[in-house]
Formats: sequence, C-alpha cells, structure tokens
Amino acid sequence: MKRLALALILLATPAVADTDKISLANLPACTAGNPISLWVLDSVDANTCDPEQLGTSDAHCCCANGAWASCAGSGSGGGGNLTLDLDADGGSDSTALAEIEIDNNIERLFAKEPSADILRLDAKAATDRYLSVGPSSLGTAGCEFDGSICSYTVVSGTASCAGTVDLYAATSGVEVCDISTRNGELLLQAGNGTGDDVFLKVDYTIPDGKGVLWKMSGATQGINNSSQCGVGVNNNDTSPQSGAWFEILLDAQSLGQRALMQSSVGTIGPASLADDVYEHLWGAIVRRDESTDHVYWAWVSVNGGTSWHYLGRSSHASTTMDNVWIYCDTRTAFTTNTPPVSIVSFDYIYEVDDNLFNPY
Repeated sequence: MKRLALALILLATPAVADTDKISLANLPACTAGNPISLWVLDSVDANTCDPEQLGTSDAHCCCANGAWASCAGSGSGGGGNLTLDLDADGGSDSTALAEIEIDNNIERLFAKEPSADILRLDAKAATDRYLSVGPSSLGTAGCEFDGSICSYTVVSGTASCAGTVDLYAATSGVEVCDISTRNGELLLQAGNGTGDDVFLKVDYTIPDGKGVLWKMSGATQGINNSSQCGVGVNNNDTSPQSGAWFEILLDAQSLGQRALMQSSVGTIGPASLADDVYEHLWGAIVRRDESTDHVYWAWVSVNGGTSWHYLGRSSHASTTMDNVWIYCDTRTAFTTNTPPVSIVSFDYIYEVDDNLFNPY
C-alpha cells in the first residue's frame, strides 16, 4: 500500500512552565500503541522517569512499548531504556525496516528503524498535496498497484501485467503491462504501430454523485494524436472506445502532450489542456445525473488537487457505463524518426465523491 499504515506522532520539546509539569506519581498509565510525552518536575535527574527515584530535576518522559522512560533514551524508568520499536517486534529491526521501506518511493513522510534504539524520519516533497492520503476503502474500482492490479483484468497486453517495460523500445507490438519494475506503480507501454495497445478493465458503474480519480505520470511521445494513455468508462467489454464511452487522456503532440477529454457523443467545454509535459497529472471522471440523463464530467489537476481544470462533459441519456478502463493506445503510427515508445505510470485510482476538493 502506498499510504503508510504507521501513524507517527512528532513531539516538540520546547521549554515549558512549571505549571505545565506534573509529578512522577501522577504519570498516567502507559499502554503499548498509545504514545505520550510529558514533562515531570521531581525526578532524581534529567534522564530518569522512575516514580521510585524522586528528586528535584526536570525530566522529559515518553510512553513507548507500554512503559515510561526518558525521551532522551538513557537513564532508567519503569521499562528501562527507551526503545522505539515501531512494530512491536521486540526491538529487532528486521521486520520493521522491511515493512516500512516497502513504501520508500512515496512522496511524503515515512519512518525507518535501522536499529532497535533509533527512529529516523525522512521526508520527500508531497506532490499529492490535498490528495496525499487515499480513502479508507479502495472499493471495486480502486487500486494502489502495490504488486497487484487488484480487481482489474488485462484485456490486451502482457498477461497479469507480468511484463517489463523497456525505456529504449522503438518498435511496434511492444504492448507491455508491468506491475513489478516499480513498487506501487503500474507501467504501460504500447508500441509505435497503429493498434498497439494495453487495456485493463474492471466491471464498475460509477454511481450518481461519485467518480473515479487517478494519478498518472509520464510523457506520451510521437506525432499529433498518436499515443494516448489514460482512463475511461464505457458500456462495452471489447475496448475503451467501443459502445458508449467517455475518457481523459494524455495525448501525444509534436511539441509535447496535452490532457484531452473525448467521448462517443462529442464534447462540451474546452476539451483539452494546453500542450505541455506534465510531471504528474491527476484526472477525475465524475457522474452527475440531470433528469434521466447520465452526465459525465472531466477534470484534471497538475498540482495535486490544489486546483482543478474543467475539460468538458457529455450526456449519455440513460446509458449505463459499467466498465472502467486504464490503458495506452497507439491510434496513429509514428514510425518516421521514431522516438522510443512512451512509458506511462499509474500511481493509484480511487472511487471518490464528486466534490474533488474533499473527495474522500
């Protein structure tokens, strides 16, 4: 899972007034999994938190692993020296380190336990901003691609997404779906020939007032409108653009790429975001019914949900879109002065509410 299961409490330790300190005799009960930090005023020294060793010194005391101890990690206390054992494995660093470092490519605060008595906190820039934590339940259409494609099936491309992308591939028929090269990411690479594609599908109908939201990265390459990758919904199991359909794509352009909305019944709205090369792109397809019509809206963000750009909407009468697709499709061959074939990654896809400023 791309979101840490570990809840971290960062404890600031500024100077405090005597009225903010308590007696060792008044320390509350300490239970494992409920960390507490308090100042006491009657310890034998600054590094001891033992109610049986009283004195006149201030001490900073921490509740960890079910016992009080000095936050400095030395001296004595009810449970001895402070051990920051992150997963209650008895001080061994092996299990904790493995469990935490599996998320080492996420872009937010995470922790490591390189030894029994050391807690190291590392931080990376949070590009997700307002979308940095996902919903509590993934649902049918949700997936975080941690070595799995969840409920999705591969309609076209490497079976079970067991392929390996090639940064230098410049041929037709590549059609690779890769779930293992990068932990927590789904990588798709189609090819440079017309009809080269990778399609994943899940049976899911977006309810009225709901949507799907995803994060993708990468640059589509080729001539105008050649390589197109993104997410769509439709009512046909053959391919994303069969039956009634609606989609948001990264669309290759000769000078870069654009975010593009397309549908089987045309568009209302600007349809695309200007040509650029996006480091990350967040997309959302939202359904908001009007009378008996099923109306789908297209939104994209380039700043992690800080703001949303409207691409367009289309009405599909009473047609029920019962599939969600994740895909890359080469719709026009680009074989002259061939660049390497695009690789596009998907970080996650979630079921969300229609208010994208508070989607979960």
